[in-house]
Amino acid sequence: MDRGMPGFTELRYRMKVAPTNPQPAPTDPHAGDNAELLGPCTRYTVNFSLATDGLTLVPGPDGVRRGNIEVALVAYSQEGKPLDWEVRTIGIAIKPEQAAIADSSGIPFHFDIDAPPGDVYLRTGIYDASSSRAGTLEIPLSTVAMAQR
Repeated sequence: MDRGMPGFTELRYRMKVAPTNPQPAPTDPHAGDNAELLGPCTRYTVNFSLATDGLTLVPGPDGVRRGNIEVALVAYSQEGKPLDWEVRTIGIAIKPEQAAIADSSGIPFHFDIDAPPGDVYLRTGIYDASSSRAGTLEIPLSTVAMAQR
């Protein structure tokens, strides 16, 4: 998950990154796991849509397909210093009546993360330990700010 690493494309996903609106108050809890992140930050909401192909989802006796993925978000400085991060495991359960929508539109989920102003890059990654497949994507957050104007 280091900044600038080549991307992995075994798991496909789309993501939409936008500043949270409204922004939290300065006294609100921080979004992300870097407890030492200080100063003014912008909170970003990262919406994911994960394609089901490539995932190992095991069908249960009730017909529900289940699996776990690990999702990581890291905000980096231009020099590659991690500024804020989140790594979470998500349990997936797709009921038979949800399968067609999940297979055609993807599995939706989202995270919030805080990043300081400046030349900051957001690298995201999804890993399925059952299949040993991964997908990653990195974007400069400055492009998000420009798109909001």
